[in-house]
Amino acid sequence: MRSSMVKVLIVDDEPFSCRMMEAVLQKVIDIGDFRVNFSIKATTSSVEAMKYVRDEHPQVVFTDLIMPQIDGFRIIKEVRNLHSSRETIIVVVSALGDREARKKALEMGANDYALKPIDSLEFFTRVRNVIELAEYYQLLKKYNLTKIIESVEETWEE
Repeated sequence: MRSSMVKVLIVDDEPFSCRMMEAVLQKVIDIGDFRVNFSIKATTSSVEAMKYVRDEHPQVVFTDLIMPQIDGFRIIKEVRNLHSSRETIIVVVSALGDREARKKALEMGANDYALKPIDSLEFFTRVRNVIELAEYYQLLKKYNLTKIIESVEETWEE
């Protein structure tokens, strides 16, 4: 039974890239045998994405770097500031391919970096790996919470 929810955010100011990433993600979810549910939020607005990060605390974020108003570096920073653990998986998907940009994004807390134009087979594999990792994080969190509750219940019974 699926009870846990993994929230995924996709933000890219290019509508085509946003739709393509969402389609690949949905395909991975549809053909996978996952034990958790997924909620996908795709947006071309970095302002809307920041609000979603603050309000919904997604477990997975796919972000472009070069966007109007709020860039992907700021989104990475906000995710890491709001969520003290490394539980949120951040994947940068950007045409910005210079070494400094990649290094900066990874040092700021991105877990992976994919270059545009996106190779669909490579991206599919990256997305599958990220989704599996997010599922494991969610199941581990649920397992640990269950163990804590059992421990508290045992203490109360004593």
